[in-house]
Amino acid sequence: MNRLTEYFGSPGTPPPPETFWLVCTEDATMYVSPETAEALGRTIARVLIPRWVRFMDVFGSEWRIRARTIQSLEESTADQRALARALHKALREEGREDGDHLFCY
Repeated sequence: MNRLTEYFGSPGTPPPPETFWLVCTEDATMYVSPETAEALGRTIARVLIPRWVRFMDVFGSEWRIRARTIQSLEESTADQRALARALHKALREEGREDGDHLFCY
């Protein structure tokens, strides 16, 4: 497999977007651009919701899902993710100090 890298190069991964939104269903979570999330939000807020919605995620994959399966649209910024990591780290350390291992942080 390593020999093939010489011919095709390493695929690499593009840097993650600074801000993205999560489209959450019971079975999956898709990462989309703020513009896509705004369009989906308008679509599912309609009185007459279409049966299916079609959109692209930040990786370029096309999704077609039933509109009514969307449970939430959640914003995720770099600052929010950093604060969440700091909170989880503080809670883990606090739990270790107290000997409390019952909670999953």
